Amino acid sequence: MSPKLPVTTANTEKPSTAKPTTVKPKVDPYLAMCSSTPSAVLPHPGSCAKSVECSMVMKGMVGVFECPFPTLWNPDTKRCDNPTTVKCGGRQEPKDACK
Repeated sequence: MSPKLPVTTANTEKPSTAKPTTVKPKVDPYLAMCSSTPSAVLPHPGSCAKSVECSMVMKGMVGVFECPFPTLWNPDTKRCDNPTTVKCGGRQEPKDACK
């Protein structure tokens, strides 16, 4: 009888080719806009019905507020106002309560 030899197995798994991913930290898009006026309440850059309260943004909180439909944010009076008195310029004006 011949001696038993140990059984060996080869590793057939392929090495991982997945590339590591980098998770970018979330950056508040309003931080740059508020950095020069940290206590201001500014019109939202995209929506005529919203405002950005910079004091909250600078503290890391959500500082975007939306006026109840059909009122719009009036940057002159710093409040939600009648749409006939607000100049939206290039900012989007909501046409109904659901948008």
